[in-house]
Amino acid sequence: MQELTGRTSTQEEFFHTFNDLIEHNRQIVLTSDRAPDEIATLADRMRTRFKSGLVQDIGSPSIEMRMAILETKALQRNQKLPDDIINYLAEYCDANNYNVREMEGALKKVLFYAQIKEKLSPDITDCKDALYDAGSQKVQTTADKIIDEVCKYFSITTEEIKSRSRKKEIVEPRMIAIYLIDEKISMPLSNIALIFGQKDHTSAMHARNKITMDIKNNVPRIKRAVEDISRLVNN
Repeated sequence: MQELTGRTSTQEEFFHTFNDLIEHNRQIVLTSDRAPDEIATLADRMRTRFKSGLVQDIGSPSIEMRMAILETKALQRNQKLPDDIINYLAEYCDANNYNVREMEGALKKVLFYAQIKEKLSPDITDCKDALYDAGSQKVQTTADKIIDEVCKYFSITTEEIKSRSRKKEIVEPRMIAIYLIDEKISMPLSNIALIFGQKDHTSAMHARNKITMDIKNNVPRIKRAVEDISRLVNN
């Protein structure tokens, strides 16, 4: 419905069509990239009618939903992909804020890459190679910079932050580094996990969610550290 912005004559025609459908007890489903009150130059009578129904914010699909979408799209191409491939693609698309069409494009790219290598199904290496772009090296460099700044801030070494140590003075900086990499870089959580020697994305996801919640709850030391390190990384 955002496409009606500034189109007075189109709004007028739609207004009459809308009323006619309502009078005939028809169901109307409208979609928009913003709420009715946020659509500029939308006639008040149109806005009122839109708001008379159920207004629901759908939001971005979760990782689970992205996985389901990718699995369905793969099956439509007669490809039953293993869970680790679907998970990797879902994380990659989530990190890059891909919409459904872009997700399908990433899937096609991976399937085509496997095809030209004469494979029946792609593996993780194929996914990484197919989705690699010129910015990948820059991304890694930026991730290294974030880790470096976190280590300097907390006076620990890169070996310690990437170790399996469960000491609080190591775990907390590690979580902050994971949070900042996820926040500032288009990198799948599974890739972030690999940087820290973790087996899968769940540990990185837990770290990101923990710091996100601490910031939301205004935990002073966490919020201050994230803000300070962010400034250092941006300089």
